[in-house]
Amino acid sequence: MLTSPPYAGTYDYGNIHASRFAWLGVDPRPLYLKQVGARARGLGAEPGAWERSRNAWLAQMARVLLPGGHAVIVVGDGVVGEEAENAQSAIWAAAKTAGLEPVAFASQARPSHDKRIRDIFGERPRSEHVLVLQKPKS
Repeated sequence: MLTSPPYAGTYDYGNIHASRFAWLGVDPRPLYLKQVGARARGLGAEPGAWERSRNAWLAQMARVLLPGGHAVIVVGDGVVGEEAENAQSAIWAAAKTAGLEPVAFASQARPSHDKRIRDIFGERPRSEHVLVLQKPKS
């Protein structure tokens, strides 16, 4: 399995697709109500909703993977509430609760072009990560 889940507080996914909604004549309200990790209501993702959503998609990964199967996740650091979140460490911790074992990761610093986000991250680099998780064999 290879996926790139939503990044915490990085994008407003509904606004990204606003012109598509208009062009296709699609009502965007259901997406705005259900989007995961969006910064639609401020800069960062709402902490409680973000944690519940992350736990839910990790649980679904664990459910569909065969024993011994792997999931590869591409994800970037985000903003939860008004705090910087290291996506690698947050997903590592939540994966264990979902029944997935962290196997490996690689990270690379990414520049931030948003002054507000640079201020939140301070001296710490904002990174993009590739994470590998495994469903235990037994």
